[in-house]
Amino acid sequence: MADPNTFDPQQFFDHTVADGHSRDPGHADLFVVVPETDTTNYGLIDVSLSEVARIPSLPIRLTNGRDRSSGGYGIAHMLEGHNSGIALHGYWSVQDFVHEVAQEFDAVYEGYHGRWLLVYRKGKNPSLLRLLVIELGKQRDHYSVVSGWFVSARRAVSGKLVAEKIEKDGIITWERRAPRSEGPG
Repeated sequence: MADPNTFDPQQFFDHTVADGHSRDPGHADLFVVVPETDTTNYGLIDVSLSEVARIPSLPIRLTNGRDRSSGGYGIAHMLEGHNSGIALHGYWSVQDFVHEVAQEFDAVYEGYHGRWLLVYRKGKNPSLLRLLVIELGKQRDHYSVVSGWFVSARRAVSGKLVAEKIEKDGIITWERRAPRSEGPG
């Protein structure tokens, strides 16, 4: 992670490019490799979570993406819409943020239009939730990261909580939650 006291938007952009992001519009839907690895899988909806949340067990992948005035997806969207928030909290690149949340999320919310929200509630600053929006990829063999950002832990996450990690008899496990639309993350 980068030093949060030295936020420089250009440097954050440069790190994101150095970690494999391509600005070429022809590469928008290409997967970006996790930095310092040879895999495109940033995380996984594993079998235990799949059974509890009733969603397919598939890898989580990140594309170069596109930014549009009405939204967008992938790295390009996160660079344009959420870069300062991500960089201000000490992340080296968009990929660094996505990788951490995709590995460490501890709650899953059902979002809108077939999307899911992966929320990492702990981390270095528990007053801030880290959130990724994912959706089933076109080939239905992975989840694609649409966006990601921070939200105050005092604000409700938009969506219905369907699963969260709990400790049961000393073992961390996923547990189904009755869908709810309100309440703290």
